[in-house]
Amino acid sequence: MHKVTLYRLPALRSLAIGLSACAMAAQPDAVRISGDVQDASGAAIPNACVTLKVPGSTSVVSAIRTNEKGEFVLAAVPAGNYDLSVWEEGFVRRSLTVNAGADVVLAAPVRLQVAQGPSIAPRSIEEEMAYRAGRHREGTLEAHESCTLDVDAGQAICPAGDSAAQPPPGTEASDLVIKREGQALYFVPQHGATLGMGETLPDGRFCSSANYARDRSRIDGLPEQTAVCVQTKEGRKSVLWIWFKEPVCIPGDIRISFVTWSR
Repeated sequence: MHKVTLYRLPALRSLAIGLSACAMAAQPDAVRISGDVQDASGAAIPNACVTLKVPGSTSVVSAIRTNEKGEFVLAAVPAGNYDLSVWEEGFVRRSLTVNAGADVVLAAPVRLQVAQGPSIAPRSIEEEMAYRAGRHREGTLEAHESCTLDVDAGQAICPAGDSAAQPPPGTEASDLVIKREGQALYFVPQHGATLGMGETLPDGRFCSSANYARDRSRIDGLPEQTAVCVQTKEGRKSVLWIWFKEPVCIPGDIRISFVTWSR
């Protein structure tokens, strides 16, 4: 005769709870993903943008910038598989797959290779000498919506705190202001400056054939390496190249490289 064992309902409930607890312990709700970012020489890259996306999706699950040591920690990330992307201007974007069933510390640094960016240098020695002699100012500006740009002085003047706040003192000397309307971002000329859009490197590097106007010009969605040509309030010619920090860590984050020539 077969022996039949009967279990009381409370015992079965306890068994089910125990099995469920084991399953929850094996698969945490949230994990941490950490690592560091370096260049090819092993030097830390601060302020690099690190983002996580679900494979096949365009939505960013989590994003952060590296600290001054090139380190990052993406905390409270739902457990799962991700595409991790690392980007910084001047370097080639790097992507890798991360399986995050538990906390992950990347075993090796994420190393970025220097990108071959747009070159604005002329091709001959004579052109190079004329180019260097004719430059008034050049550099890189960090900006966002509501910032004003004075490319004669090589400055970006941005309101502190709320982007809707009144522009700070000094903006009366600006050439451009960055304004948002809906989902679009525009350069709006100020104080007599004018814009000419659409020229691309290398032929448009001096903006010699740009059609300048005082109309605003939309800047989001421009083709990569498009030159934005500016006739400044002081009568100088300037050319700007825009990089949106993509993947975007801070909405509206913009980096602008520029060269302004003497009159």
